[in-house]
Amino acid sequence: MQFLTPGERIKKIRNDLNIKQYELQECGFTRNYISMIECDKRKLNRNVAKKLVNAFNKKAQELNKDIKIDEEYILLTPKGEAKQYCLKELNNENVNLDEIMDICKEYKLYDVLKEVYMKRADLFYEKNEYTEAFNNYFEALEIHKNLGIKENCSFIYNKLGKCRYSLMYYDSAVLFFNKAYDYSLFFQDKITKKNSIYNLALCYSRLNDKEKSLKLADKYIELCDKKEDFNNYIYAIILKAIYFKYKKQYKEAINLYKNIINEFSDLQSALLGLVYNNLGILYFEIEDFKESLKYFNKSQEIRYKNNNPLLYHTLIYKAEIYMKESKYEKAEELIKNGLDLAYEFNDEEYILKGYLFFEKIYKYKKDNKLLEKIYEDILERFGDRKEKREVLDIYIKLALLKIENNDIESGKKMLYDVVRQKNT
Repeated sequence: MQFLTPGERIKKIRNDLNIKQYELQECGFTRNYISMIECDKRKLNRNVAKKLVNAFNKKAQELNKDIKIDEEYILLTPKGEAKQYCLKELNNENVNLDEIMDICKEYKLYDVLKEVYMKRADLFYEKNEYTEAFNNYFEALEIHKNLGIKENCSFIYNKLGKCRYSLMYYDSAVLFFNKAYDYSLFFQDKITKKNSIYNLALCYSRLNDKEKSLKLADKYIELCDKKEDFNNYIYAIILKAIYFKYKKQYKEAINLYKNIINEFSDLQSALLGLVYNNLGILYFEIEDFKESLKYFNKSQEIRYKNNNPLLYHTLIYKAEIYMKESKYEKAEELIKNGLDLAYEFNDEEYILKGYLFFEKIYKYKKDNKLLEKIYEDILERFGDRKEKREVLDIYIKLALLKIENNDIESGKKMLYDVVRQKNT
């Protein structure tokens, strides 16, 4: 897109209004002077701009043209006009962010470019495209730092951590959440401070550092206003229940969930679905499959009725009951439905969990053909993450399975790749 110099803009307006250069002599300008301004050989000052604006608006009025021109517009440089255009477009729902990004880069509009990256990042995050979201948040962070704008960094670090968390890179997520926490203290950003503490508690829970997770959950609860932070307040209590589950203190965990149900009768459907789901998991752990199925069914009913995207959590966990009861067809149906939804919402944790449940079924059935297919599907999705223990284990399992199936060369090559990966 082309943006005009003041001279080019004056010429365009003059032509649009069908004004000849000599007609502007009544403003006190010679035709030669106007020509030099339009060729940008003479710098336009505010006094001259004001006289030209008056002449242009007068002519527009005579022609009944709805044009309102002011001197600020006349004096705009191409960079200034580009910035004005970009800022206006960013408020447009159907903005072409790629076009705005190109303009910002061409005119070095870094203060606007950071907003473009943030908007792109938010859109990718909403679509669960966490790698692209991370890349855009990171670009925004770099520009903020280069411009010396650090007040918003705590928020961006927290977003970076959430992207890494969603991609199951919990170690690096911890680093970003800690950065978010440090910046939030310095800039007294109370909202991000609470969010980063809660997110750290989640991360440490995933990393099986349940003691640290519990301490952070308690710290979060202390900072919470039960009314303002209701959802995360409940989630923090759920983290405590997860801690009790980890310690095999199942009664305490079950009591926490039941207390939530009893104390908060107006619990939103999303939270109630989660509580029922987690109760189903706990009863499964203590092999009370009847109660487990009851709570999974309650969770499934609520989540299905309210179009809750986390329905696939319940479906995948519920399948495990049928696996225990050797009802493999029913289990496979639930896992397949759960996986379809997990793929739709790009939930990598539950995609992997679903595949690992399939692995259990095919191992029990001794169906090596389908087992090999499941391993290959896992590696197609997660194969670039050989540093993760779960993925490395799949490489080894698939290699040994290939050897068992007399595909010895392929199996040996995979084992060699695994050893090389461990040594790098």
